[in-house]
This record gives sequence, C-alpha cells and structure tokens, in this order.
Amino acid sequence: MKLPIEKPLFSTFAHHTAILATLAPRSGWKPWFFRNYLQLMGFMNADGYMTMDTYSCIYTLSSCPWVTLDSISRPQIKQQGELIGMLQEHVDQGNYIYVGIDGYFISAYSAYGNFHMPHPILIYGYDAEKQIFYAADFFTDMGFSFAEVGWGELQLAFNRLGDEEPFGYTINVLSMKEHAEAYTDSSTELREISQILRDYVSARITADYKLNVQIPLNSSSSMTTGEHWINSHPDEVWFGMDVYDRFLRDLQWFQEGLRYIDYRNFSTLLHHKKLLSALYQHLHEERFIEQDLDVTSQLKQIEKHALLARNAIIKYVIGGTTEKPLITQATGHLRELAAQEKTLLPRLVHQLDHSLYANKN
Repeated sequence: MKLPIEKPLFSTFAHHTAILATLAPRSGWKPWFFRNYLQLMGFMNADGYMTMDTYSCIYTLSSCPWVTLDSISRPQIKQQGELIGMLQEHVDQGNYIYVGIDGYFISAYSAYGNFHMPHPILIYGYDAEKQIFYAADFFTDMGFSFAEVGWGELQLAFNRLGDEEPFGYTINVLSMKEHAEAYTDSSTELREISQILRDYVSARITADYKLNVQIPLNSSSSMTTGEHWINSHPDEVWFGMDVYDRFLRDLQWFQEGLRYIDYRNFSTLLHHKKLLSALYQHLHEERFIEQDLDVTSQLKQIEKHALLARNAIIKYVIGGTTEKPLITQATGHLRELAAQEKTLLPRLVHQLDHSLYANKN
C-alpha cells in the first residue's frame, strides 16, 4: 500500500519535503505554498556563517492548513516494541509518519555503515509480503528521493537513535485534510503576493504573511520564537535581496580560507528561482495576469544562473581546493542573478498591481 507522494518543488530541507511531497499530488495548495515560500531568510548559525532558508522555516510542519500534526512519544514506542505495527496502522488510516532514525543502519543511505546520521525519514507506505516500508528522504548527496526500507533495518535504526538526539524524542503523524482554508478571491491572493515581493526586494518583513517562525539557536537544535530572535539579533538575520550580500561576503571569506560556507544555500537559491518561475506560470494559468514572454524568459535566465552556481559548487566539493576558480564562477552567477532579480521583480510587482487595479474597476 502506498499513499500519494511526489517530488516537491522545494526540497533543500526535510522540514519542507515532509509537507510538500505529500501536498504535491493534491490540488488547491499552491496559493499557500507561494505565500509561505516566496520570502528568503538567512540567519547566522553557531559556526559564524549564514544558513539560508525560506522565512517560514520549519514552521510549515505545524502550520500547513492541509495537515493535522500529531505527536507520539518515542520512548513509549521503544518500550512497547510497537514501531512496525504502529507505522502500518497509520498508513492504513491514510497518514504519513515522520520519524527520526540513524541512517548508519539503513542500506539506502550513503551513511550506511560509514557514519552515524540522525535524521527524520518520511514513511508513506508498506508491503507486508516483502516486509518493507516505502520511504522518502535525502538518502544520498543526489537529493530528495524514494527508497524501500526493510522492517528490520528501520527497527534497528529507530532503536539506535538516542531519545536525546536531534529528531529523537517524538514521532510526528501527518493526517491530510480533504479541504483547507483558501483565498476567497483572486484580489486577496494577488495583494499578498505583491506585498511579499515588495518585502523581498526591500529586504524587510512588513506584510500580513508574517509567521511565528522558529529559529535554530545552535547545533543541538534548540529553538526559540522567530519574532523574538529576529528582534534581538538584528545583525544576524537577513531577508530577501539582503541574503545575497551576506552570502557573497561568506563566499569571499571562504575563498580566502577564512570561513566555511553552507553549501545547501546554493540548493535553496535554485529551488527558490524555480518557485518564482512556477509562481508566474500559476498566476497566468489562473488568469490573474497576462503572460509577458520577456518576464518568463528572464525568470528562466535567473534560474539558469542559480543552476550554474549550484553546479560549480558541486564540482568544487568533488575536486577540492585545486578547483578554486569554481568559487569565482559561482560568485559571478550569484551576482548576475541578484542583479537581474533586482530589476525584474519590481516589474512583476507593477504587473500584479495593475491587475489589482483592473479588478477594482
């Protein structure tokens, strides 16, 4: 038995894929998706360099209107030895399960037998005859994918993850709703998207989409309320276009051997540029705006620069320090896509505002 699932449009982190992969086969969720994923945020991590994510961050796991999130005590399941049966029961009920494991013990992971890797895995089905679960996660460096995981492997990986480890205390059950709150009219959706894009270009947070996001405090995954953290650390958080300036500075220091960088930022940027193209297509398909082929072309160019920057950094990671020119290439692509966005997005905002004015009249 398998529940519906697809590769999501945005897939840098597991806290996004757990929700978006389950939503992808369904309809009606895209306005919520664009509203929560358009704004970029960067925050200073404990190691002194920026990690980039969407403004919604991990809050989407508990705030998505299409999902009811319930938690089960992990120590209780361990004590009772009911993991396999519990997972089957929830899948039979149409629920997805988001559970922490140690990838060291599961053969689908590149970590298998090599290093311990506490991480959440998404269970979306099972085959009782084969004694396997159908699962989704970042099994290898190739990104989010699907795999079959034997019952014995999953049980061992579950048992060996300490309750005090990241993802180690609770099991999350995702129950999908048939219907969820949606926009009542196109004007509301257009107005909010316009506000968010204005905030993105101006590197600020003022629109009504503000969320009570959560921010990681340190490598042990301690959390604090996002608004409190943002207000208390104004020099350690960046929004919208400002993330480019900070990331380019990190890249310069990295090239000089002064600081590490978060390679995942390149994937976050690529997914965000794909999102912008998907948003424009969505607005056209819903007949909110007339498609401007020049805007479509420029969005694809921006996406291409993000892809080339990501590919350059992958080659650098494979080649090591002998491939320093690749950092220069990645930096050049980031500068170009930032410049193109700064010019293009106000033009898109103008197009949205024109549609809003036309709707009023």
